[in-house]
Amino acid sequence: MKIKNVGKMFRGKFLRKKTIAEIVEEEVVRPTQGKNLTPEERVERQAEKIIRALTEYPEDSDAIMKKVNADSRISQRAIDKSARKATDSPEVSADVAATIAKGASDAATLYVMENSNLSQSAAIEVAHTLEDEEAQKEGACTLLVKLYNSLKTLEQQDILSTKIQNSLVGEEMTDDVKRELYKVIAKNFAIMYHERNRAMSIYSMEKIIPLDVMMRAKMPQKIEEEYINLLEDGEENKFDKEYVTDIFLEKIAQESSKEAREQGKSVDLFSPSDLGNLTDEEIEKYLDFLSKYTPGLTDLTRGNIRDRLKEQEQDMYTVDQFISTVRDLPDGERGRYLRILSTLGNREMDTVAQCIESGLVENLSKKKVKDRKQYLCAINSSIEKRQERENKENESATKYKITRREETPKVKRAEWGDDPR
Repeated sequence: MKIKNVGKMFRGKFLRKKTIAEIVEEEVVRPTQGKNLTPEERVERQAEKIIRALTEYPEDSDAIMKKVNADSRISQRAIDKSARKATDSPEVSADVAATIAKGASDAATLYVMENSNLSQSAAIEVAHTLEDEEAQKEGACTLLVKLYNSLKTLEQQDILSTKIQNSLVGEEMTDDVKRELYKVIAKNFAIMYHERNRAMSIYSMEKIIPLDVMMRAKMPQKIEEEYINLLEDGEENKFDKEYVTDIFLEKIAQESSKEAREQGKSVDLFSPSDLGNLTDEEIEKYLDFLSKYTPGLTDLTRGNIRDRLKEQEQDMYTVDQFISTVRDLPDGERGRYLRILSTLGNREMDTVAQCIESGLVENLSKKKVKDRKQYLCAINSSIEKRQERENKENESATKYKITRREETPKVKRAEWGDDPR
């Protein structure tokens, strides 16, 4: 029978187990306090002693590392060096490297993540100790690359979804992070398609990335590329890109129709305006799916949605470009434009869009500021005069209608009153 946490046996007797403080003092600090050591030698020796202490007392490794981090006699350079040495040494377990990484600098932590064979769960835990925003982005990319490489067979979708979400360290999802994320999702779909004979479930993944975003990222094409990579030599390529695209388009149409139905509004308010560069055939299929889930979809609504989707085939000003442009403006101008945009309602936004599409905004931008203001004042004055004229005409018409309605009864009452009978 084994006796745990009692201590080491010496000549048949159990010795008192050392405290965490004693372990750090005796195993790490004291052996590195020699006066004849240079600073570099002290860093090197402390790094070695940290690794040795964690290896010798694995059950107390977290507590030991916490104490090491709190001890001012142990430099941060020594901790970072121990993280790198543990990672590079084939004789030191990845668990030791992970334990040190939690207290190391961001640079050393990233080194451990990128170069050790940490499990996905251990790597995620380490990544969430990163503090710098740029390091977090790099950590997220590293986690997603590890996850991508680990996908060999189809995983349970809710578990994989959790792994992906936990890998998205930091607040901002950069283009690099998106690229690695799309690769993970595409490979997962490809494995599913391959192992389930074309059957695909996209519910879990759409909780991470909306389906319309996946379509703009050309997900069906990415799935095809991953599927081809899965094929063994001589294995037939059975991938049907049209079929996969239809799965996405139908699901998007189904969800848009459901949301419109629940809120009692027109489906074109919930249908995405950008699904990437769809072909004419794909657009018509999407509209057919909308008709399937939205009985009574009119030709006018279909036409509006079709026109919006077709616009995406042109080289349009993207949201990312807009954000980039606004960010580059001086503070005063940026704040002014954002305040103006924040006050616009749907009708006003639609009006602005029509002004842009008609070429009015482009023509105005070519004029000098003074001429531009005069031109706009003239237009505004003309609109106001026209509105006043229409209001007067409406008032006259209304008075005429009221008079005509009231004259006849009055005459009849007079006639009835003068009747001698």
